[in-house]
Amino acid sequence: MSHWFLLWLVIAVLNILRHFVFPRRGRRSTRAYERYRQILRDVVAQRGGYLQEAGRNSLLYTSHTGLQQVELRFDHQTRIILHARTWFDFQVTFTPIHPLPYAFMGELYSPQSRVEPFFISSPKAAARILAKPGAKALLEKLGQDGFSIRFGSDGITASRSIRRRSTTEFEITDWMRKLDDLITICTAVETGKIHPVESDQYCGYCKEQINQTDGIIYCASCSTPHHKECFQLNGKCTVFGCGSVRSTDEPILETVMSR
Repeated sequence: MSHWFLLWLVIAVLNILRHFVFPRRGRRSTRAYERYRQILRDVVAQRGGYLQEAGRNSLLYTSHTGLQQVELRFDHQTRIILHARTWFDFQVTFTPIHPLPYAFMGELYSPQSRVEPFFISSPKAAARILAKPGAKALLEKLGQDGFSIRFGSDGITASRSIRRRSTTEFEITDWMRKLDDLITICTAVETGKIHPVESDQYCGYCKEQINQTDGIIYCASCSTPHHKECFQLNGKCTVFGCGSVRSTDEPILETVMSR
């Protein structure tokens, strides 16, 4: 008889959890969703771009260039994922060091796999990033903000959990700015290895002469000129070994090479 009583007690407790605990958590998630939807709508109003909603599970902001995204996922915790599109020929992850786990597991990691305030998955690839002027300072700021940062063939992705009630629009836009600065630094310094076309009078895609009246943009990595329509049609820089998906209205090669 005691077994049946225990079974009944377990079922009763589960029913209480189902009717009271989980709905409350659902209402908290709904309030967080509404709050962050308004924040991202404000970002759209200020910076342009567009906002996509996937039920009540996630929000996705995409910049007007399509090169930067901010995703908010709502589950048992709220998570923000920042992504900037570009291309790297290596992969490395910077994971923040948390004091408590590190106190017990720190000895398992070699000194080469630690760069304050991060653990790194590939010391050789990390050295390429850290050698770029200004990159280490920006990485440290993002690490202090609690972000894990991954570099790979699809660009840079930074993610962390956030508080549902206290994270502000200013913090989100500040994180976006830091990531944008980081990717600008990382892609710009790489231009020393890339050889743009010899003449700036011809489009890198269609090879036709560029006139001042044409819409001209430059690759943000190697400064190769393109017709704006040609760059958009190709989706990236045409120079072999570059392939950057980012563009700028002014050439930046001279500025980068003078550092």
